[in-house]
Amino acid sequence: MNCIPKDIINEVIDRFRNAYAIYVYGGSLDCSGGDVDIAVFMEELPKEIPRMGG
Repeated sequence: MNCIPKDIINEVIDRFRNAYAIYVYGGSLDCSGGDVDIAVFMEELPKEIPRMGG
């Protein structure tokens, strides 16, 4: 069962192409909640951090 919207994951990958790692976790992984928690590990921060959703 996959509760993570693929369009969100694709957008994160597109916005953070220089990331060393992108981790997705939270209630979205086991379908117990509607949240999607994402951690992006980068050496240099982007000039502006994009806001996604709410």
